[in-house]
Amino acid sequence: PIIPGRTQKFVFTPLRERANMGMLRGITPKPRIRRAQYHEELFIYQDRNWSILMLVDGQPTRTVWMEGDTVVMINQPLLPHSFELAKYDNYRATANAITAMVVRGAGAIGATGAYAVAQAAAEAARGASPSDPRLVAADFWRFVEEAAAIIANTRPTAQNLFYGINKVLTSIRDDLRAGGNPQSAAAAAYASAERVADEDSDSCYNIG
Repeated sequence: PIIPGRTQKFVFTPLRERANMGMLRGITPKPRIRRAQYHEELFIYQDRNWSILMLVDGQPTRTVWMEGDTVVMINQPLLPHSFELAKYDNYRATANAITAMVVRGAGAIGATGAYAVAQAAAEAARGASPSDPRLVAADFWRFVEEAAAIIANTRPTAQNLFYGINKVLTSIRDDLRAGGNPQSAAAAAYASAERVADEDSDSCYNIG
């Protein structure tokens, strides 16, 4: 039986995922991916939420994610003949990866763009000087805005890319307007980029 508030694990084959999930006490699955909940199993029921994971060689894997300030993505042009991860430690390199189509698919491109803006925010925050908070915030915003324009120009017709960029920019702007500093705005950027990636994962699962 499913016990609310307890972590329970279920393994299903891909062709029977939805049928099996529907048989579990009639509970409607609510897909949510959080890296902190990763396990080897395909589905996890925890605190009334479902986590769905893509496993590669038994390891939970997403198309794109962040590790610290580094964007990590599946090198898609190599598929299906080989599987490799590409890593980019600054927003310029991540933007180049979008241009070179290392990452493909509208949602994945949007998540990558969001992460690239978060990288730019982190870079700007590291270079911020505390001498004049108002000047620091203005310089920080100018740097991030210019970086966002570079990222957006990688794929001028990619609507998901613009969506991801704008979501992160909005989070940064809201933090600064609320009296935040570059460091808090960079943290808000990262959290916003994670939400964009989560939305894409949920949308992919709902499409089936």
